[in-house]
Parts: sequence; C-alpha cells; structure tokens
Amino acid sequence: MNASQTPRVSVVISTYNWPQALELALEALARQTMLPHEVIVADDGSRDDTRAMLERLARDYPVPLRHSWIEDKGFRLALARNRAIAATTGDYVLILDGDMLPHPKFVEDQVRAAERGSFVQGM
Repeated sequence: MNASQTPRVSVVISTYNWPQALELALEALARQTMLPHEVIVADDGSRDDTRAMLERLARDYPVPLRHSWIEDKGFRLALARNRAIAATTGDYVLILDGDMLPHPKFVEDQVRAAERGSFVQGM
C-alpha cells in the first residue's frame, strides 16, 4: 500500500447469543461514510438464530460479511476474536463488540487517525 491509497479496513465484531443487537450494529456498519473492506463476526458459540440472521444479512450486505464461529465451551471471547482477526485481509483491523453502534463516520475517522506502523487499542 502506498501513501496515496486508501487502506483496506477489516472490522471484527464479537457476539454471543444476542442477534438483535448484532443486527443493529451490522446495519450501522453498512451505513458508514467509508465502508470497511470486510466485516467478520467473531462468534463465541451463539445459537443457530445468530447464524441464520448473518446468512440473511450477508446476501445483500455491501461488503463481504463472514461468520467465524467457535463451539460454546464457556467464555472464550479472546479465542473467537483472535481467530476472526487471523482471517482478516485488510491493512487495518477495527474491533467492536456486538452491542456497539458505531457513528456514521466511525471507519472514516479511524482511517484518518491511523498512523502507519502504529498500534492503538481502546480508541
């Protein structure tokens, strides 16, 4: 990526058995002023209703929407998130929780603030 190119941003969004909140968060990501390159849902073992909702949304989602699911063996958010991060293809990774509603310029603001070669957590 050279300095004049817009970086590809992958969004990893975690979830566990709350498809209603996740759907709202995904809808907010779909309305960004700068769409991410892809969205990967890091699922810590949700029931089938989460998978069904993601399959329905993925059909018309404006960017690739992928589901990274691990079996429910207790709270393993870190494992679910790390597997999803490993599957990203973007230049940058933004991490959200499934009950967060990003404002319309969330991705754009993060790209604007990014500094090549740096790592920021908790922005």
